Amino acid sequence: MAGAYNIDVENLTVLVSSLANVQANLLNNLKDIQVLSNIANNALSGNNILGVQDTLNSWIVTLGSVVDQMGGAHNALSSLLADTQGHMSKLNQLGV
Repeated sequence: MAGAYNIDVENLTVLVSSLANVQANLLNNLKDIQVLSNIANNALSGNNILGVQDTLNSWIVTLGSVVDQMGGAHNALSSLLADTQGHMSKLNQLGV
């Protein structure tokens, strides 16, 4: 039975790691969009760029929100993983 528990902990560890990678990728995308927004702001002027700026700003806000949410989920899963590992250690000590 302990082997099955260890597999679950390993899967949870992989999930936490994958979530951290997704968060990092989203953060990189956010930075890319911010750079694109700055380029657009510097390269163009007048009313023709306002729509593009609004769209880019919307993407920045949305991606920023997603990155924040991913951070919260990552923290929650990391805590869950730590708790699960603690419980597994206790179960293993009991010989379950």
